[in-house]
Amino acid sequence: MLSTAALSGIAQEQQADVSTHVIKIVALSDQKEDTDQVCKAVQKKPAPTVNLIEFFTKNIRYPKAARKAQVEGRVTVEVVVEKDGSLSNVRVVRGREISHGLPEEAVRVVKSMPKWQPAINFGKVVRSYYTMPVDFKLK
Repeated sequence: MLSTAALSGIAQEQQADVSTHVIKIVALSDQKEDTDQVCKAVQKKPAPTVNLIEFFTKNIRYPKAARKAQVEGRVTVEVVVEKDGSLSNVRVVRGREISHGLPEEAVRVVKSMPKWQPAINFGKVVRSYYTMPVDFKLK
């Protein structure tokens, strides 16, 4: 027959096992929620399905105000490449100070891009950030 101390020890051990399993279950459920987070570092980066230089050259309409003021510069745009390859959360991260409509034009053109190949991390398609420069130069 087991003593009260031994029974108490077994009960504590079983309780510890239960709490360990609860922690593991919570950790796994947290991982499921993380799949919608946007990754900054991935094993395979997202890739455009078009040549970026050709796309920008063909689609950028130099704003009249910028052309008149002879404004040139670089606008850096950050996007989120979604799991289906679409682009979302397009925003200017550098070059807002250039003004004369150049940052707005960069955002407009990036938003008009076709779907990309999404990023892959640990064998799964994930959402990821991508940052790209858009250069504006007068001829």
